[in-house]
Amino acid sequence: MCDVSIEFKKELHYGDQVKVSVGATAFDKIGFDLHYLLEVHKKGEVFLAAKAKTGMMCYDYSAKKKVPVPIEASGKLSPNP
Repeated sequence: MCDVSIEFKKELHYGDQVKVSVGATAFDKIGFDLHYLLEVHKKGEVFLAAKAKTGMMCYDYSAKKKVPVPIEASGKLSPNP
């Protein structure tokens, strides 16, 4: 992970039912972004509790260098056409 941002929108409480959605975007040669939505379901309504983004970078720890995103990973994370 090379960066992260979080926006808190609504307070959560113990026992709240929270739906978490994750999607990948912005693929480039060595990384991509993951976007998160946290929604709380309460009394038949849905409220945005938080949204976040993490910038992900592929890295080879033994070679100590950035590496391209594996084709298998980008294929599984990219939305279907």
